[in-house]
Amino acid sequence: MVVDEYPEPAKFISRVDFHELRESVKSIWRKRLHTDQIKTIIFAIPNGQETPTDYQILSDGNHINVIKSLSPAHSQCVFYELESGYQKNGTSASDITMFNEFIIDIPEKSNAFDQCPITLNSVVFC
Repeated sequence: MVVDEYPEPAKFISRVDFHELRESVKSIWRKRLHTDQIKTIIFAIPNGQETPTDYQILSDGNHINVIKSLSPAHSQCVFYELESGYQKNGTSASDITMFNEFIIDIPEKSNAFDQCPITLNSVVFC
């Protein structure tokens, strides 16, 4: 089950299917929880596309190198970072899992990721 209202995605990547991305995050989280430590899930989306070409799971928060390797020129990266204050316990349906959703627009031929436009939303899964 998902919280009914999502934050609005950033205008510059409005073509991206955020509902599908968030469903993918839920699926990855549920399937891999017991076998992998998941801290961040990163998706790379080429400019003008609605769906990611690839994704990667990180067990720590070191995402800059992964963004560099995943992202084609002029693309967007959307990554979901598990909020450290929330824990998932597979035995209780009442547990809450929260991911921070970071949306980064990467201009063509840019390595200055710290200067790219970024939007932050919080997405809660029940």
